[in-house]
Amino acid sequence: MTHQPDGEILIIFVDNQFGVLTRITAMIRREGFNMHTLTVAPTADPQVSRVTIHLDSRQRDLTQLLHRLSRMDCVRRAQRYSADTQVSRGLLLAKLPVQCQKELEALAGEYPYRFVSRDSRSILVEFSGDSQQMNGFAAAIAPMNPLEVARTGLVTMEY
Repeated sequence: MTHQPDGEILIIFVDNQFGVLTRITAMIRREGFNMHTLTVAPTADPQVSRVTIHLDSRQRDLTQLLHRLSRMDCVRRAQRYSADTQVSRGLLLAKLPVQCQKELEALAGEYPYRFVSRDSRSILVEFSGDSQQMNGFAAAIAPMNPLEVARTGLVTMEY
């Protein structure tokens, strides 16, 4: 089952040039949107980058923003994420105290994380999933008092 993330996700294909990201984010800021995450990656075409932005849009309509982005000369294509035709995923890394290993193992059935490393003081695990799954895993490990947690922005791809 694919879950629609809180807020909205935009996928923008842009020219891979200096200053383009600044122009895109400035436009979004001027329109009054808050960005939760921003992910930029190269595409198969070295002239084009893929920008994925997770926006807080609870009380805003994205139609005008998409129209304005599409009119920018550096934007090749701008579209809204659709859970019907696309999947979204992010990565969460967590460093937990080594004493939490048993509690962590109890979560394996519900949250299929992967051990990355372990030393005498801590365990490092990775978990990937959609926004709801990552929020659930973060909430499940919170009582273990993680030493550190880092998350990536969401990335998307059409089926």
